[in-house]
Amino acid sequence: GEITLTVYQWLPEKPSEVTEYIIEVVEPNQIFNYTQAINSNNELIVSGTYYERKTLTVGEKKAVGVFYFTNKNKSEKIFKTFTLDTPVDNLTSRKLLVNGNTIFLTAEQYKEEKITPPASAAGSMGTFDFNYNYIHKNEFVIAMDADGNKKFQLELAKDFTSRDFDKQYYSTYFICNDKLTVVYNDASKKYLKGYESYYGYQVPVLVQITNDGLMQPRVIFKDDIKIDQYHVLNPSYSIQTSNNQISFLEDYNQNSRFITFKIN
Repeated sequence: GEITLTVYQWLPEKPSEVTEYIIEVVEPNQIFNYTQAINSNNELIVSGTYYERKTLTVGEKKAVGVFYFTNKNKSEKIFKTFTLDTPVDNLTSRKLLVNGNTIFLTAEQYKEEKITPPASAAGSMGTFDFNYNYIHKNEFVIAMDADGNKKFQLELAKDFTSRDFDKQYYSTYFICNDKLTVVYNDASKKYLKGYESYYGYQVPVLVQITNDGLMQPRVIFKDDIKIDQYHVLNPSYSIQTSNNQISFLEDYNQNSRFITFKIN
C-alpha cells in the first residue's frame, strides 16, 4: 500500500528509447502524497511529502519531510529530500509552481473523516448515506531552488471544519507579478473585530510571497478588494486571466457569478 513512483521518458529524437526514473525514499520513510509541474525547459518536476512509519498515530500521518525530483536536461536525475521544520499532521500537497529559479510546493493540513452512522441505522446500511467532516487547517509554502535544495518554509494559519460540503475552504495558488499568490478563506473575527456579523464568519485573504521568502502584508477582501455582504468566494474555482488578474467564482444564495480582481 506504499507509494513508489516511476517516470517513463520518451524523446522525439529517440522514439524507440525509454528512460526510466524511479522515485522512492529510504525506509522507514514512505511517500505520503505528491504533485507535479513542467518548467520552462520542458523538464518534469515531482515533489511532495513523506512520513516515517513510526509516526503513525490512530489514523493520523505526520509529514516529516519533502522530496524533489527533476529530469534535468531530460537526461540527468536529480533527487533530493529534506526535513520540515517540525512534523505536520495530514500535510497534503496541493500545487507545484515554478517562478524563475524558485519552485514552490504548496500544501495544506487536510483530513476527511467519515462519520459513524447511529446504531439505529445499522439495519439499513444499504440505503444509508454517510456523512463526512472535512477539516482544513494551516497552509504551508515550501520553497526550493532548481536543484531541490530547501530555501525556506512558511505557514499560514487557518482552521475550519465543515460537514459534507467544503468547496469554499480550498485555497488557490498562482504566480502573479512574479510572486507566489495564495488566496484562501479565513475566520473574519481575526481581521474584522466588531464586524463579523456583517461580513459573516469567513473572509477571503490574499497573501503574496517573493522568491526570497518575503511575505507581503495580507490583503483582506473588505478594503481595496471587496466582496459584497453575504457573498461567499470560492478561491479554488478560479482562473488566472493575465499576469495580474484572477477571476473567482462567487456564490450568493442560489446564484453564482465570476468576478475578476486586478492584483497590484
